[in-house]
Amino acid sequence: MGPEAFGIFGIGVLIVGIGNVIADFGLSTALIQGKNITERDVAFVFTVHVIWGFILTVVGYISADSIAIHFRYPDGAIVIKSMSLLFFIQAFGQSADALLRRSLNFKAYQSINIVAYLCGYVLVGLPCAFYGVGVLSLVAAQLSQSILFSSISMWKVRHKICLALKPTHYNIFSFGGKVVCINLSNWGLSNFDSFLVGRFLGLSELGIYNRATVLIATPINTVTGALQSVLLAACSRVKTDTNQIGRAYLGASTILSLICLPLALTMASVSETVIGTIYGDKWIEAISVFQPLALTFAINALISITGPILTARNNLKLELTAEFFALLVMLPIVYLTAQKSVAAVAWSMFGISVIRWVLLLYALSISLDMPVSQLLKPVKWPLILALITAVLTTIIDQLLKGLYPLIHLVVDVTVAALSMLILLRIFGKRVMQGPHRDYLILQGLLPLLVQRWLGL
Repeated sequence: MGPEAFGIFGIGVLIVGIGNVIADFGLSTALIQGKNITERDVAFVFTVHVIWGFILTVVGYISADSIAIHFRYPDGAIVIKSMSLLFFIQAFGQSADALLRRSLNFKAYQSINIVAYLCGYVLVGLPCAFYGVGVLSLVAAQLSQSILFSSISMWKVRHKICLALKPTHYNIFSFGGKVVCINLSNWGLSNFDSFLVGRFLGLSELGIYNRATVLIATPINTVTGALQSVLLAACSRVKTDTNQIGRAYLGASTILSLICLPLALTMASVSETVIGTIYGDKWIEAISVFQPLALTFAINALISITGPILTARNNLKLELTAEFFALLVMLPIVYLTAQKSVAAVAWSMFGISVIRWVLLLYALSISLDMPVSQLLKPVKWPLILALITAVLTTIIDQLLKGLYPLIHLVVDVTVAALSMLILLRIFGKRVMQGPHRDYLILQGLLPLLVQRWLGL
């Protein structure tokens, strides 16, 4: 459909994103983190979600025309109006979603996500796009996915559904209030760049920025999203055991570094092949944007696991301070770069991500009483291996210029995967040197075959 359609859809995604933060009010996290919750607490959270979801759907529908005019595209109002329905649809599944994660039933949680996504985008979105529905095919896919996710989640959990205007535990409000402040800061850090790109540079540029972001964010967020949920639920159960949580963080940091750093750095180094093969000639402008965004999401992967640890430890003030300071640094920088080019915005986001990571590491070192140097140890060797993998893949990529695009990409992927496997075989003991090695083995996170390959 080209960049402009995704730019219009991107506006809807921005509005829905901030609306979801407000609608949830941090109550889903409170359900996961709370030590003792009752059926009444669950019913109260469900009631709040549905009421707020309905209100935001009405507000979104009424304000759609004004929002579309703000982005200089009045015809985009229909997209915003349609996507406003998501507030009400998602509200029904939020409590069930939180309870699935609280119970550590991540097999069911991921299965529901996958089924809903495939049905929404493959069975609804793609046929609509094929028959010329245009940008509304994306809206139809998103609505279908949300309806399925909420329906299946509620069926799986089957929590009590009734009207409850008071919770059993009132501390759910104070905790939820802190979480919503953090989530609003996170939304700003993750979306303010897209907001300004759409405002100053136009919908085509926003579409390019949006698709470049999604291309690298999708595989990385798949890994980090699952790990975030596991860490928050598991560490909330042992929130007073600093040593156990510290080892969990180091282990998670190792796993993320070994998966996300090679992926992001290699994709950045062969961005022309990746963009040209997957998106085609219409999206060549995305290459200059994709490189810095890939590096940004490599840092964001490491950032992603600091929040669940601080939340599980109930150190929300530390997290909020770090996130708010990063947001203050970001606002003027992105505002200025958004008036130059979309590539300038992407590079500024990389710098801001580094600042944000440093701030959150400092907050984590206070919470876990662990020096920053120790928190960084699991990243050192995976970063070295990722750089070597990226260099080797780039050399092969340049030698194969002129090859059929799909074959070119497959060869790049194969070279990167084999390079990383060989490097892990050679340097496995160094990568796993530290307390996180024993933790990962004891928790069964390193299968015997993997242990042998790493030489442990």
